[in-house]
Amino acid sequence: MNNYTILKWKKQRNFHFKDENNSWIVVYEKLFNSDGDLIAVHEDISDWAQTVEVLSPNISTTLLNVDGTKELCQEENAKLEDFVSYNNLKANKTYFLDGKIICKNDGSVVATSTSMFVPSGNYGQAKVDFILDTTKYKTDTELVAIESLRFDEYIIGEHSDLTDKEQTVRLKAAKIDTN
Repeated sequence: MNNYTILKWKKQRNFHFKDENNSWIVVYEKLFNSDGDLIAVHEDISDWAQTVEVLSPNISTTLLNVDGTKELCQEENAKLEDFVSYNNLKANKTYFLDGKIICKNDGSVVATSTSMFVPSGNYGQAKVDFILDTTKYKTDTELVAIESLRFDEYIIGEHSDLTDKEQTVRLKAAKIDTN
């Protein structure tokens, strides 16, 4: 006769999925004794208690001058705001947005900025502020924001479309004071 002890045990496991788009995953388990012999298997594809939904975070951005326009004067301390809409995040967790302003003409990085935020729900909006020197760029140069969404050290979302007009502002000539 075999004597068994019933154990209830909870173990947290972290999994990192790449390019999964809102899917369901069933976790299978196998139990081995100290000799390495398989003594129990739980592989039931229809067991909802072993099923988790993987939500793929998404972000999109709208880059604006601080006056709310898509034009920016050539100046040493130009200010831009990138409004980042997100969904499929966990509430009350800390996330980071790592942003870059790219010169569309030559691909150079004009400015970088990081913003930390804690969403109160699974969707919402966060803002990344940039201060940059635009005096060395020509009038009509387009500047584009790209963003990476980070949880801990993992990049879990990106928006880096250099052709997206919502992520783009255009430089205009500096204002000339005639007084």
